[in-house]
Amino acid sequence: MKSSGTSYILNFSENGRFLPALLTFEGSKFSIQYFDYETDTKAFKKLTVSAEKETDDLKMITLEPDPKQYSKLKPEDLFGKKMSYKRIKGI
Repeated sequence: MKSSGTSYILNFSENGRFLPALLTFEGSKFSIQYFDYETDTKAFKKLTVSAEKETDDLKMITLEPDPKQYSKLKPEDLFGKKMSYKRIKGI
């Protein structure tokens, strides 16, 4: 899903769950940030919750934000450290 002009959110499967990653392309550079946030974040506080489930030591929450709620989410609150890569000429 396109997030902005040069950024995309890619959902990938890990341990039976889908997790988003933020991919950004800028010229010959590429960066990726994985979904990671502080446990006490307030970023999800006003989003619609469709399901909650306790599993072992985790609480899984499924969110279903409407378009207005989604537009208020800030990537910097949801994604961790940016890992950047640069294309090497000739490859």
